[in-house]
Amino acid sequence: MKPFAWMVAGLAAKSLAFKAELVAQLKDIQDLAPRAEEAIDIAGWRDLGCWTDDANNLTLGDLTAGGYVVQRGAFVQFYDNSPTPNSPDVCQTYCQNNGYSYAGVEYGFNCLCSSRAPDQLRSGATGCSSPCPSPNNNQLCGGANRIQIFTNDKPYPYSQPKTSGLQTNWSYQGCYTTSGSGRVLVADSSNLQTSGNGATQCIDYCSGKGYSFAGTGNGYECWCDNSIQNGNTLDATPNQCVQPCAQNTGEGCGSPQRQAVYARQTKRYCGGG
Repeated sequence: MKPFAWMVAGLAAKSLAFKAELVAQLKDIQDLAPRAEEAIDIAGWRDLGCWTDDANNLTLGDLTAGGYVVQRGAFVQFYDNSPTPNSPDVCQTYCQNNGYSYAGVEYGFNCLCSSRAPDQLRSGATGCSSPCPSPNNNQLCGGANRIQIFTNDKPYPYSQPKTSGLQTNWSYQGCYTTSGSGRVLVADSSNLQTSGNGATQCIDYCSGKGYSFAGTGNGYECWCDNSIQNGNTLDATPNQCVQPCAQNTGEGCGSPQRQAVYARQTKRYCGGG
């Protein structure tokens, strides 16, 4: 082979080797760089994926029970000029510190919190491709009407109706829902907003009036009767009689559309022979 040909071949080989080395170096750099699609979660949180959202009906909205707003959802914006620009971990931290079990990033700078489980019909969406504000723009923060949701799997600590330590012969019957035709117990009632409501107080009131059923509702209401009225039935959905009792927030006293019902056992005597 002529010297010129050897020179060309040598240069070509060096060029190929240089390109191969350059590609390898670029790959190493890419492997080290954070990927936009990989959210950084804080300890105890996991990614639930991309969901559709609606400004008029938020996927992460208020937590309600029986017509009562148990916990308002939270909405905050972390822009690029904020002390802490938005990112999945920034939003998770904010929601966790404020007692929520779900966090979601949307439109890049929006952070939403809730303890209400999102509607599964809105799951499996695409389009959560908006970069988070700088310097976190190597991560993704949802999109337009698209929210990336995370959870710490911690259920909301509802105040529950009292079920033990009740007066003699009284027991908890369950959470009854109003059917729309009338209340569960209707014969007598008392407003215990000021004096304080709860199973003990309501049972004392109804028992003193000669009734065998007592029910707390709306936090401060106490209702009495001798049987369940208006065809009302037990609510199959858990955590519906959870509105905190007046002056006794550690206990649940029904809700606007539910009554936590208690009944006194009726003694039956057998006649002698």
